[in-house]
Amino acid sequence: MRKSSSLACAVVLAMLVWLYPARAQSTNEAVLAGTISDASGAVIPGATVTLTNIGTNIARKTQTNGEGAYSFRALPPAAYKMLIEAVGFGTVEQNNIVLTVN
Repeated sequence: MRKSSSLACAVVLAMLVWLYPARAQSTNEAVLAGTISDASGAVIPGATVTLTNIGTNIARKTQTNGEGAYSFRALPPAAYKMLIEAVGFGTVEQNNIVLTVN
């Protein structure tokens, strides 16, 4: 359980999240990107990040790369929840991530 707390602190303190309009066809889409790290600041490669649209319950999954980075592109503006799972760290859920554009 202590490892799960460490990840929770790290996600809250060290996760970098950028919200900006996608430069694709539509200006009604957003991108969510960030870096997952532990409490010491070490990045966590291979963590599974699941982003779920709260209104539609549609989920997308990705994994962090070697630098602990992840991104989700072409997201409709909505409220989301994020679940982060990493071997040896447990899981962390972040609720009410609201994506807007413009």
